[in-house]
Amino acid sequence: MTSQPVLPRLTAAAPPPQISKSHRPLAKAYARGLPLARIAREAGLSRSSLARCLAQMREQMHCPPGASRAVLVHALLTHQQVPRPSTPRPDLILTVDEVRLLRAISEHSTHQSICNATGLSSRRRRNATRALLAKTGAVDSTHLVVIGHAMGILRPQDGRPAATPPPAGAAPESTS
Repeated sequence: MTSQPVLPRLTAAAPPPQISKSHRPLAKAYARGLPLARIAREAGLSRSSLARCLAQMREQMHCPPGASRAVLVHALLTHQQVPRPSTPRPDLILTVDEVRLLRAISEHSTHQSICNATGLSSRRRRNATRALLAKTGAVDSTHLVVIGHAMGILRPQDGRPAATPPPAGAAPESTS
């Protein structure tokens, strides 16, 4: 059984989520992976004010309270609230299992829900995540999500996260 993604599926009638204009510079810095203390300092905000702004962005993006940074950044990129990152190395190709893990990281905030979505044990999920970080050169799971968007594996599609068919950048499933 797989757990449900934290980003809701939107109907055609629902307008896409938007963050307020005042939050856009914060969202860009957040998606770039800057430390919270630096974002607050550069924006002239206290850490508690920045935390309130992030909570408002989660609400505006229809993320649950306390959603992980990776989930919020995925929502911001999916709904085109921050610019799409540039494409990473063109020779980088992910396997189907790596794409499944990347999507789970982008849609789930807890280790257990990522395990449920991928069918991996906690130890295997941890090892697979470390291997994916090393393969992509990502520094953390949020950076993985940014790379996934840059590769086109995670992309805007009618306001929803990317769905089942593996895009270009994903290796075909092996038959062995």
